[in-house]
Amino acid sequence: RCSLKQRAVIFEGAVLGDGVTVGQDAVLHPGVKLWPEKSVETGATVRDSVIWGSQASKTLFGRYGVTGLTNVDITPEFAAKLGAAFAGSLPVGATVTINRDEDRSSRMIKRGIIGGLPSAGINVADLRTMPIPVARYITRISDASGGVHVRVAPYDRSVIDIRFVDERGLNLSKDMERSIERVFFREDF
Repeated sequence: RCSLKQRAVIFEGAVLGDGVTVGQDAVLHPGVKLWPEKSVETGATVRDSVIWGSQASKTLFGRYGVTGLTNVDITPEFAAKLGAAFAGSLPVGATVTINRDEDRSSRMIKRGIIGGLPSAGINVADLRTMPIPVARYITRISDASGGVHVRVAPYDRSVIDIRFVDERGLNLSKDMERSIERVFFREDF
């Protein structure tokens, strides 16, 4: 009961559960497992198994930055990869500020991001726990090239929001978001 759209590519060793939908031009790499009733967006590249989350997406950023269920969509491994992708879109040797709210889940994800940033040649200024307006201001007045804020979503305690800011403390432009997504999905850190 799977639905494979036009030009979908599924490599040898990939496994699809019942009711999976693979969008047009999507690519599933070897060894990927999609559990039943999952969907892959049009044009998405899937390198990791989709077990708990509802879908594999070709975009990371939404209205509130990068958002997903804690330890389902947003894992420490995902956070490290996301940190490396953000670092890959900045000049080598730049500094990035990072902070979080008081929740333990935010602490875990922030540490994952901190693990990924230096792996791509970026210095990290850990601002620890503080509100996002203060972190935006510190990013703006320091020599930082950008910043990251990790918080539990105010509307759902099981969801993590990861907000990225530029050197002025403002939300990233759509072009910068697409640049990070490109680096993330190509794994070109």
